[in-house]
Amino acid sequence: QRGMMLDKIIGPVVPLPTPFKENQDIDYDALSSYVSFLCSKGIKTVMTTVGTSRFHLLSIDEVKKINEIVVKTAGKDTVTIVANPSHGSLKDSLSLAMHAEKIGADIFLAHFPDRYYGEDEVYNFFEAIAKSVSIDILIHETPIKNGLCGGYQHYSIELLTRLFEIK
Repeated sequence: QRGMMLDKIIGPVVPLPTPFKENQDIDYDALSSYVSFLCSKGIKTVMTTVGTSRFHLLSIDEVKKINEIVVKTAGKDTVTIVANPSHGSLKDSLSLAMHAEKIGADIFLAHFPDRYYGEDEVYNFFEAIAKSVSIDILIHETPIKNGLCGGYQHYSIELLTRLFEIK
């Protein structure tokens, strides 16, 4: 049931870096070992993120694999939050959200991966994700590159209010 997982987040939420080998391949074994270590030390919530996990350097398939390793390794006693990258399309983000649900992630951290061209586009993005999955969704509310006049656009209070009304 939606809304229940946020109540289970107690203590620190550890954002997970993506480890790389010397040749720049992802070190999936190191990631799994790190998540196991954290969980063995009592960490109750782990999270892949847009920035810390360096998803901007990865393909959609690599992001899916990282998210899957984190969820599988953390197990049922740890709240898992997995994200989409800061690049890609709505289709990619929907695929990642559905994949998160399929692999058993507890929460999907959704990041708007486009430039700002109006609040309706931002709203429609998050609404589409909410309609595609039944797991909890967090909004990664970082300023968006403004495609209309340059610079960055912050989420307005009005937009946030609209977003919080999405079931």
